[in-house]
Amino acid sequence: FLSNRNFDVTNDSVLLVKIPDIIGATDSTLTVTPIVSSLPYGVPPNGRQPDTSATLATNDGRVLGGFIKGSELQFVSTSINPANGAAAIYLGTISNFNTSPTLQGRIFSIDTLDLAYPNISYTGNIGGLNQSIISFNYSGPNTYPGFGAILNDGAAFSDMVNIKSGDTSIKLLTGKEQRWGDY
Repeated sequence: FLSNRNFDVTNDSVLLVKIPDIIGATDSTLTVTPIVSSLPYGVPPNGRQPDTSATLATNDGRVLGGFIKGSELQFVSTSINPANGAAAIYLGTISNFNTSPTLQGRIFSIDTLDLAYPNISYTGNIGGLNQSIISFNYSGPNTYPGFGAILNDGAAFSDMVNIKSGDTSIKLLTGKEQRWGDY
């Protein structure tokens, strides 16, 4: 299991929680290993959208998806991109998670968009690198909310592929903050 400090403005710690036996075993010991990331993450801002003052709630930066392949664990969360202040995708790669875990963090961001609610799917091991597809919601001050994806080839991110474009802003709730992806 993974946890992070999902409400911190900025943090570099991820907690790796292990139960080395079957659940309910009498001699099972829960271990929690803090791992320091090469790149800090932070609580994401709300998503912007055109034609309204309503924003799209990103909630927090908790771990939302992940996979294990071999001795590597990859996971995603929503974060802030410190370079531009937008909501972005944080990809964490934990190497040697069973023995001596190290965490390499990377941020995927598009200058004109806010990205949120990512998930990750393993797509293969090519050239010794675990590849994945990361899907997510997007919106921006000039872009209606939609759904996109990228390929992570283990070393770099592809350009975003648009899966579904929105045709209007979201304004269904009475408050300024609107829900858009946490279900």
